[in-house]
Amino acid sequence: MSKTIYVCSPLSAYEGHTVDQNIHEAREFCRVIMNDGDIPICPQIYLPQFMDDSDPEQRKKALYLCKIVLSKCDLMFVYYGKNK
Repeated sequence: MSKTIYVCSPLSAYEGHTVDQNIHEAREFCRVIMNDGDIPICPQIYLPQFMDDSDPEQRKKALYLCKIVLSKCDLMFVYYGKNK
């Protein structure tokens, strides 16, 4: 039976990683989860489509939404970027 897996990984730029790189990596993490037969749930891929992470009020709302989504998932996988 498939599990819903919340993908927790950075969105904001850090240590030489750009936001675009972080989103690309999150997509890769989701692909691996999907290929294993599970369902990836990754808010950092879709929330930036309509929310601005640099706006404190929107970020607060996004984090609230993420907590709700997380509560519906079976597991959470935490990734902190790829080794380059």
